[in-house]
Amino acid sequence: MKDSQVRQLNVKIAATEKYLESLVAENADQYDQYQEAVAENNVNIDRLREDLGSVQKKHFEMENINESLEQRIDQVKGQRDLSIKLTRAGLDNELVAMKVDAKRTSQRLINLLNNTELSWEDKLTVKMRELDDAMRQSSEESINKQVQNYMQQIREMNKDIVQVTQEKEEIESKMLQEVNDAEL
Repeated sequence: MKDSQVRQLNVKIAATEKYLESLVAENADQYDQYQEAVAENNVNIDRLREDLGSVQKKHFEMENINESLEQRIDQVKGQRDLSIKLTRAGLDNELVAMKVDAKRTSQRLINLLNNTELSWEDKLTVKMRELDDAMRQSSEESINKQVQNYMQQIREMNKDIVQVTQEKEEIESKMLQEVNDAEL
């Protein structure tokens, strides 16, 4: 009778060990999934950085175009100044109109460039916030799930401990009774 109870206890111990091993494996799988999510988020961040780099490159190109336009305006101004000295009468109005047009074009390009850059920066900010929120939510869900799993495991182990303790007390009681019977 004692041997069967010892065997039962050994079987329960083996089952508990197997359960703990599966729990460790499950936690390793969850860790791998979390790492994959982080890697995917890193790829998204890299893509956003590339997009920002592209916008900054376009900004630089547009600034160069703007400088070229300003240089061309200065050249035209110099040519007009020379021709105004020769034919000053009607050219004053034309020169003023060309300057206003050039400034308007220059300002329109600057505004377009600034709006484009702001738009991309806003998009990057939104994506970074979404990424942070997703990572935070994923981490919180994972932690909550692990806590629940651990609590369930503790409850089950406590039940096993109570049962094993009761069985041990029964065995000890029987052993004492057998010793008492043997002494009588």
